[in-house]
Amino acid sequence: MWPIHHNFPALRFVAAILAAFSLAFSAALCFAQNSAMALDGTAADPDNFDAHYNLANALASQGQFPEAIIHYRAATRLRPDDANAEANLGTALAEAGNLPEAKLHLERALHINPSHELARENLAEINLRLGARNP
Repeated sequence: MWPIHHNFPALRFVAAILAAFSLAFSAALCFAQNSAMALDGTAADPDNFDAHYNLANALASQGQFPEAIIHYRAATRLRPDDANAEANLGTALAEAGNLPEAKLHLERALHINPSHELARENLAEINLRLGARNP
């Protein structure tokens, strides 16, 4: 009979890798399904704020900022008083390198909701970056 060893670092490592792969695959599948549903929603009803906003969030979370910006713009057109949509549009624009327009949208978000922390933090960062470019 073989002795049972409870300390197999290599097996634990392989198990951890398999678990991580499984989680990553599940997340990718969930993203694909959510993106497809949101895309279907924007196609079925181009004036659906939630469909545009949710798709933009999903795209931004995957680093697809140019595509996210398209849907954040649609969301802000449909609901111009939504501070979260304005702040997320500003953040996506900043990620895409368009700091002047990002600043405009973050300022709009703060005008709508003066206590919007994400907008305040990102606007401060943009002002620092713009100040560094224009001494």
